[in-house]
Amino acid sequence: WDDPGTWNGPLPTLHDLEDILLRQKESSGNRSTIENLHLKLKLLFEESMFQHQDANGFDALMQGTTFLQFKVPDSIKYLIVYMVLDQLYNRMIAQGAALGKIRLVCVVDEIHKWGKLAKRLDRLIREGRKYGFMLILVSQKPNDFTSDVFANTATKIAFKLEYKEAKIIAPYLGSVRRNQDRDTLIDTLTNLPVGQAMIRGIEDQRCHSVKMHLYHERYGT
Repeated sequence: WDDPGTWNGPLPTLHDLEDILLRQKESSGNRSTIENLHLKLKLLFEESMFQHQDANGFDALMQGTTFLQFKVPDSIKYLIVYMVLDQLYNRMIAQGAALGKIRLVCVVDEIHKWGKLAKRLDRLIREGRKYGFMLILVSQKPNDFTSDVFANTATKIAFKLEYKEAKIIAPYLGSVRRNQDRDTLIDTLTNLPVGQAMIRGIEDQRCHSVKMHLYHERYGT
């Protein structure tokens, strides 16, 4: 990194970075500092999704269906998800407008665990549709979502909720029937049977009741 001639070259992989740290640890006068840094990053170096030596590793990860589950401390998990979202955003911008075509669908489960990433998620939601990026956010409680999420998502889906949660999402679902009051919708949300949901799309004047079928019920095991 001290050689300007390398600044326009390819970026080092995490594997390269670990090698650099190990070499610096043996030759530098700051051995303890570098050793502590390596220790903190060790779990990141060992995470399987970063083991690709191919420069197109991230692009390959985005092809087909990919499920990311990290068995690392929350601090490392947060860093990984931040990096993934940042890469998604940069690639989205680089590809340009999608003209109505869906290029990528990303599902983020347990959204309450990613509160620190709210600004990143809000930006993807606001700008993603233009670039063909579909983001699905999942949580058991509506208050895990920011007002920007509610304002900028095209479709809202709500399963059975407790009364206080139903009150939060009811204003964003509209009504079930024309001229129906909010209290009736809240009552509907609190009494939905298992597998039944209320859904409102971007062009809907009011929400609709739908039955959600399990995957194996629709497509077999």
